[in-house]
Amino acid sequence: NHTCGIRADDGLVMCWGENEYGQTDPPEDVAFSALRVGGEYTCGLRASDSIEVCWGTQARNFWR
Repeated sequence: NHTCGIRADDGLVMCWGENEYGQTDPPEDVAFSALRVGGEYTCGLRASDSIEVCWGTQARNFWR
């Protein structure tokens, strides 16, 4: 169980909760415009180019 949010001032992601698979460890210094949070993963749209970036256990299984 985890959740994430986007900081309004700079677009950086903050996550908290269970982190067994790295799902609460977003990329550092990357701004996001939207997030999608699942059981053991998190995905976000990079603000600079709208490319989806995922982290956590299932990150490699998503279409980009």
